[in-house]
Amino acid sequence: MKNKIMNLQKNIALKDHTTFKIGGPADYFVEATTPEELQEARTWAKENKQEVLILGGGSNLLISDQGYRGLVIKLKLEKLEFVDNKVVVGPGVKLAYLLNSSLEHNLTGLEFAAGIPGTVGG
Repeated sequence: MKNKIMNLQKNIALKDHTTFKIGGPADYFVEATTPEELQEARTWAKENKQEVLILGGGSNLLISDQGYRGLVIKLKLEKLEFVDNKVVVGPGVKLAYLLNSSLEHNLTGLEFAAGIPGTVGG
C-alpha cells in the first residue's frame, strides 16, 4: 500500500515523544492527525504484519531503550468543538486545554482532570 495520506517514518526515537524522555527507536512511526490517517496506519500495519502501539501524549509511559518493534501511532487528532452545551473532542487534545476551554464555555464536570498530564486519548 502506498502512503497516500500518512507520513510514515523509520527509526524515530521515542524518547522525544514521552514526558520521561526515555525510550529507544520505533521501527516505524506516524502521527495521525485525521481519522483517515489513523485508518491508513492501521491498514498498513495489518498488511505489513506489524505490531501497533497507540501513543497519546506520552505521559506516565516507560519505553525500553531498545525501542519498539512495530508501528507506533501517535494520536494527534486535536479536534475541539463546542456545540450547545456539549463538546466534541479528539484524542490528541491535552486534558488541561480541554478543561480550560470547557470552563470558558461555562461547561463543568471535568474538574477531576485538573493536574492530570496527557491527552484525552492517553
